[in-house]
Amino acid sequence: AVKEFRKRSEAENATEYHAKLAAEYMVSKSLHHPNIVETLDLVYNSNDRWCHVMEYCGGGDLFGLLKQFNANPLQPLMGATERNCLFKQLLMGVNYLHCYGIAHRDIKPENLLLKEDGTLKITDFGVADVIQKSNCDPRGTCRLSKGLCGSEPYISPEVFHAKKAGTSYDARKLDIWSCAIVYICMFYGGNPFIKADEDYCNRYRDYYDATQTFYTKHPSYNISARDAELPTNIKFLNRLTPLPCRRLLWRMLQIDPAKRIILPDILESSWIQGVDTC
Repeated sequence: AVKEFRKRSEAENATEYHAKLAAEYMVSKSLHHPNIVETLDLVYNSNDRWCHVMEYCGGGDLFGLLKQFNANPLQPLMGATERNCLFKQLLMGVNYLHCYGIAHRDIKPENLLLKEDGTLKITDFGVADVIQKSNCDPRGTCRLSKGLCGSEPYISPEVFHAKKAGTSYDARKLDIWSCAIVYICMFYGGNPFIKADEDYCNRYRDYYDATQTFYTKHPSYNISARDAELPTNIKFLNRLTPLPCRRLLWRMLQIDPAKRIILPDILESSWIQGVDTC
């Protein structure tokens, strides 16, 4: 498979453009994991464009798969076994990135390729950020990221706040939020929010208000407790099944990134441990 690198924008000079091109290629070329697409070469084509040569994924991308399901209202969305298998593969791929010191920052269905055998492959490292040295501890601290990038429906709320305030954020927590949104897309066929900004999106404001109300009523709430109570007034959350799935997604979609569960704990959760990969 061949991916053409974007054209140089008017806002960047040739040196900046080639530096970004080289950075994306070097990041993707260095990654080797069953759930990361293999980058094979960098070539210049007949249209005077730089191209990444990657392994071929004959199943298309997850966005196309969801589009097929949505095109036929009589056809149910993918079954739980398939959905959970893809989700676990996504989590394993992102965990590898974080252990390697990379945050993807643009996890979305369009960037999740599928092999014919059901293997999921993460691709497109154009806005990935190096946050730590390789072979790092995903539970430890990391270099914080700046800048708004990715697709708005998958971006976590603290990134929008950081953009407004001119501050930085832990991009690993962004990736975790994005993974949860991808799961909800696979469950419902669409996004829960247009944008995780209470000043912009009514549905997100409802989620924000419900979350704030819940924590006000439960000031000593321990989210990591095995039998922790869950809010009952968040519609998209309440329909998720089974209960351990709902509990995990609630922890992944915490508005406060400090409360958001980290990937090692996600992978060690009883529900994910019980999911068979394809």
